[in-house]
Amino acid sequence: MNARHQHIIVLCLIIYHVSGQLFNFPPLSSSLPSIAAPGTSLPVARAHRNFIVLNNCTFGLTAYNSKMGQKWLNSGESMAYQVPKEWSGRIWAQRKEDPDIPLYTLAEWTLDAYMGMDFYDVSLVDGFNVPMSIIPTKGKGACLSPSCSEDVTEDCPSDLAYHDDHGRVIACQSACSKFSTDGFCCRNEWNDPLKCKASVYADFFKRKCPTAYSYAYNDNTSTFTCTAADYKIVFCPSN
Repeated sequence: MNARHQHIIVLCLIIYHVSGQLFNFPPLSSSLPSIAAPGTSLPVARAHRNFIVLNNCTFGLTAYNSKMGQKWLNSGESMAYQVPKEWSGRIWAQRKEDPDIPLYTLAEWTLDAYMGMDFYDVSLVDGFNVPMSIIPTKGKGACLSPSCSEDVTEDCPSDLAYHDDHGRVIACQSACSKFSTDGFCCRNEWNDPLKCKASVYADFFKRKCPTAYSYAYNDNTSTFTCTAADYKIVFCPSN
């Protein structure tokens, strides 16, 4: 399970438990059939989910799935696959010129995690290399579409810019990946949302991509939920 999603799910369970003591909620295992409105039904659990990955960029790239390998996609090409309903993992793109160190825009999921809900996000916690969006389909609930559709490299702060051999900025590092301090990475004694706050670098990423994670504890504006959905991932969605 994605660590950021696990953090949020634990908070949900604590809130439900405390609220249940105050308002006499039934246990989770027995409450699901009763929380649907009259005349409606809860989504039925599905054995698998359908994912489509589209390269809408003007260049070719390799699409990676953290659990299912990789595939080269030319401009305009897509790939489709199925994942188990309780799958947790990441999807990202790598161009030929990208460095081997992980400076990638990430799409992250924990499916069927809490009361049947999927948790998903677009993350710049490691850095940015390619614009990306997540589009849920056929789901129930809010099912919003997080994205980072701008080319962040065009305005990347000079001390975060990653250059190729010709001096061209090809990726924008996060403060954690560039400086690797506990404060920027929310590690060790800083692994606490009350201590680890957004830096000026995280604020830069958030201004460029308001619905994406800009640092580890960006939960309230960056994690999204949907139930029983399929998903489309688009690289370079604004092209």
